[in-house]
Amino acid sequence: MEGLQLMYDSRGLYLWLGLLVLVVLLAAWVALLQLRLGSVIAHYQLLTRGVAPGNLAQLIEQHLHRADDAAAKLEELAEYCRELDAGVKRSLQRIGVVRFNPFGDTGGDQSFSVALLDAKGDGLVISSLFGRRESRIYVKPIEKGQSKYALSDEELQAIHLAEGQGANQRVR
Repeated sequence: MEGLQLMYDSRGLYLWLGLLVLVVLLAAWVALLQLRLGSVIAHYQLLTRGVAPGNLAQLIEQHLHRADDAAAKLEELAEYCRELDAGVKRSLQRIGVVRFNPFGDTGGDQSFSVALLDAKGDGLVISSLFGRRESRIYVKPIEKGQSKYALSDEELQAIHLAEGQGANQRVR
């Protein structure tokens, strides 16, 4: 016991300073842990908002079900978009109209050729020849901008006008 008393008498100031530094370091560590615990509690409260206490597992399960439902809906929407895209490509979306006078000596530009094409250049061309006594209408199928029937200059011009509308569009 006297050895302790002797050590305390000779180095007591250093022991007290060492303990003071240790207490200050421990207090700083506790304050840091307190701040981190407050942050964790705030995140936990945000996560469990609207749920009874102690049901974190149930909350996580609900979130997983919602994520699965969202993924399924996303896949449904992607499939729907693919179907719409395929339908749009097959729809008549490019139109070219040319009015003309086939009989130079009578009437005005009452005759016309209309080309109706899809994104791939398939469709039809409708031509109407208007005369004093009669009018005639012709319909010719178009595949990739061509027809197996002879096309007039006006029909070809209508097809080129329709194809020009899609020049800036991308066909997949």
